[in-house]
Amino acid sequence: MWRAVKLGFCVALLLYGARRATAQQTNELPSSRHAIHIGASQVNVNVMVMDSHGHFVSGLQRDDFHVFDNGIERPVISFASNDEPSRIVLLIESGAQEYLLGKLGNNLFVDAAEFANTIYSFDRVAIVTYSDRAYVERDFTSDATPVQPALKELEFELMNGGAGSSAAALSSSLAAVLYWLEGVRGKKAIVLISTGIDTSPPQDRQFIKDELEVSDIPLFAISAFGDLRRLPRHQKLTEDRREERAYVKEGLVGADGWLRNLTTASSGHAYFPKDAKEFTAAYAEITQFVRGEYGIGFRPTLLDGKRHSISVKVSHPWYHDYHLDHRRAYIAGSPVQK
Repeated sequence: MWRAVKLGFCVALLLYGARRATAQQTNELPSSRHAIHIGASQVNVNVMVMDSHGHFVSGLQRDDFHVFDNGIERPVISFASNDEPSRIVLLIESGAQEYLLGKLGNNLFVDAAEFANTIYSFDRVAIVTYSDRAYVERDFTSDATPVQPALKELEFELMNGGAGSSAAALSSSLAAVLYWLEGVRGKKAIVLISTGIDTSPPQDRQFIKDELEVSDIPLFAISAFGDLRRLPRHQKLTEDRREERAYVKEGLVGADGWLRNLTTASSGHAYFPKDAKEFTAAYAEITQFVRGEYGIGFRPTLLDGKRHSISVKVSHPWYHDYHLDHRRAYIAGSPVQK
């Protein structure tokens, strides 16, 4: 019974964000509410191709892809196979929520350090944390080995109350990461480890959803609530406990729904693991998604500063039944923009 009372109280506290942990973080990313417009020269699109069995299709070439801008086919002017390196940002929530999850025995970093082992040696990984805003803990490097000790150090700081704050500015921090990645070339992806709680202002929440829809960066989210989803059942509850449980359930549904909305907007995927095995499976699948991406580029049909639709098709004699994942729109630049 004590476990149930403790669990309900702490989850409620998580959702209220009432607990604080002091933060001394550096390398702060600038916040940005400016629309991320595409430059005049090229629009980049990451495309994942899967066959009818859900397996990633490799070996495709530039001529196999056809891209359409507002329904008008455009020549593919750049191409990166799914053997090309990727730039992956691990975006990790590091506020009071994670401190409490750790104290409950639910580790936000379940197998996160092992994620480095699944990344190919030629991929580059950066670690960014966020609470009140986003901070770069580790910039891109081709050496995957330091990722594990960096995550372990971050976990130690967090569990000792040395990271984050009561804020969980998810939308604002995602916007800052997208702005930061504008200057990074090549295939990119964001792997978000988060509760899904978002204390960002409403205008930032709408802003990031719109930006993800026109960004060329897929977002993969892993919920950090873990086995807290397994609320005790078949117990006689008081009225207060029933109200508390209903509040917790409502909070989880809201946080999960927001992660789904964000990943859907970016043509990514959300995961809600309950134990270490499911965390491991989520990381493995994300690695396959990132590795399965092709990168194609085309020139806009018109520089009008407006939203344009994107559609991509694959024409190959071996693949007639396939599924494509890619972003569906971009915002064209204007002739006066650099």
